[in-house]
Amino acid sequence: CSSDLPDAATAAAALTDAFRSSFADAETFRENLGFIALAEAMGMIKVNDPRDAFRPRDAATRGEAAEMLWRFLNRP
Repeated sequence: CSSDLPDAATAAAALTDAFRSSFADAETFRENLGFIALAEAMGMIKVNDPRDAFRPRDAATRGEAAEMLWRFLNRP
């Protein structure tokens, strides 16, 4: 059923051992690793930080948010 899709995606993203991230600070967002790794795999987010860090506690700039939205809307 299509109404089960959000629950299935959330359950899949919760399987943190199944995901890998190229971000150097991946251990700092372990509880959200599945969601971030999926967004990274979909091309929505990329490593743009000179330290290869995701920086989960930093606010996204308008430019970063616009870039993520553009990538999401223009993904293959």
